[in-house]
Amino acid sequence: MDKKFLLSSIIVMATLASIRLFACTGALALGLPSAEGNLILGNFDSEVPVNINYMTMHLVIPEDKNAFRYLKMNQGNSNFMGGGHLNEKGVGFKSYQRDSKNLIKLEKDQIPTTDDVFLTCVSAKQLLDRVSKVYSKIGTTLAVGGNAVLMVDPKEGYMLEGANYISKTEHNHASYGPMKDVVFVHANFYLDRTLREHQLGSGAGYSRAKALWQHLIENQYNDFNLNPPAGSGLVLPYIMDVLKYHDKNNSMLNNERHAMYTVNNNTSINCQGNYVQTYHGLIINPSAKNTKYLSTFWATFGQPDIAPFLPFFIGVNEIPKEYSTTVASGKYFELRTLLLYNPEYREKIVHYWKVFEVETVEKYRAVRNEVTTMLKDKNDKETDIAVRKKLTDFVNERCAKAMKYLDKTINRLKRLNS
Repeated sequence: MDKKFLLSSIIVMATLASIRLFACTGALALGLPSAEGNLILGNFDSEVPVNINYMTMHLVIPEDKNAFRYLKMNQGNSNFMGGGHLNEKGVGFKSYQRDSKNLIKLEKDQIPTTDDVFLTCVSAKQLLDRVSKVYSKIGTTLAVGGNAVLMVDPKEGYMLEGANYISKTEHNHASYGPMKDVVFVHANFYLDRTLREHQLGSGAGYSRAKALWQHLIENQYNDFNLNPPAGSGLVLPYIMDVLKYHDKNNSMLNNERHAMYTVNNNTSINCQGNYVQTYHGLIINPSAKNTKYLSTFWATFGQPDIAPFLPFFIGVNEIPKEYSTTVASGKYFELRTLLLYNPEYREKIVHYWKVFEVETVEKYRAVRNEVTTMLKDKNDKETDIAVRKKLTDFVNERCAKAMKYLDKTINRLKRLNS
């Protein structure tokens, strides 16, 4: 697209007061604002952190040749609306719960699975159309009554939001897009006026959504020196840093005890509270070139400031076992608890992961260039095997190094407390 066109920048705001502290927050950075290609960012907060702190990453390779392999990060929920997903066509999505009136109760066999809706999608628009049909028929399928879904592919992005207050109607949801060359941020409030009437509370997450948008929109063209070959735009290390951000003007202990970040103008993006906390972060980065190999799901398996973003290429052969089970996320949860006893070590650990991520991104770009060269002149089975092995080895090495440091740190902190 010709850069003479003005970038369209959007921030969606709602009233500050809220009766709830449930504030899922997410963003899209598409086209010109992103030096890395299309990005979808998300943090997912929960009021019951003990029950769903344990995240897992899975690689699904369907037997049906007409279906696509995909990555999914979730809390063990097999239904369609859950954690983040990315398939080999570069179609990714992340869903966010919203509190609203819920007047219907669904039987489990009415709720479609991810395979039913997502497995054969070739574009974000196709996914939007399919989810819209589900919403029209049975609503959002969530007990909380409302949901929003951010969707992206290598070319464009969409958001669909809906309420479960009534079924068999097109008036229980609204869609936005296609979005191109845009920074878009939202949180746990409805955009559509009709849906807003069914919202419980008014604008939970406003201050955090505003803070996230400001970090992204104010620096969308300020990262030229970080990535000269690609030109200006938001780059991965900066976005990772933003998603880790915690407002230093609010004491960590106060946030652990009482995380009223939606109503006290707290600008934290990574919420460190006990009642409400950010328990993982994600960045979905579809690749425009060699999409079925290089599209990447970046994820933390714990609170983003004390857990690194790890890359999972869609082209890998497998997911390391600590991350396809709850082993990794369980250890990061243990680290979080130990740091409450030893807060003086927190900044050191945060700094280590930031450096680790910069190193990871440097290696990631090198691997991506190597794969592009390998695939440039060949497109045979032997090359496919070699490429997938290279991607798998890279992911395994990064995950193993992170786990080694995590184990070492946990053991050191345990000795201090013994």
